[in-house]
Amino acid sequence: MSDWDFLHDMHNKGYSADAITDAAAVGYAPWQEKYIDFGDQPQKPSSEKKLATQPSQVAPALQTAKAIQAMEMLRQAGILTRPQFLACKAAILK
Repeated sequence: MSDWDFLHDMHNKGYSADAITDAAAVGYAPWQEKYIDFGDQPQKPSSEKKLATQPSQVAPALQTAKAIQAMEMLRQAGILTRPQFLACKAAILK
């Protein structure tokens, strides 16, 4: 399953093109928000933290390229119009 399949799922569930564009820009679907750590929760003391391997950090340039590639696939599939694609691409590249 692709990292960007949620965009197709959003389309199938009836989300608007603007909502899909927003989700592509942030990289997750609205229903995934509850699983994302935005850093606004208090930190647990280190004794409570589980020792686990942290996922490798993805370079911002790679994330940007993947987001634009996903947006292009949505445009080609007819989910996004060209103006919507260009507006989202401009927002991503800011």
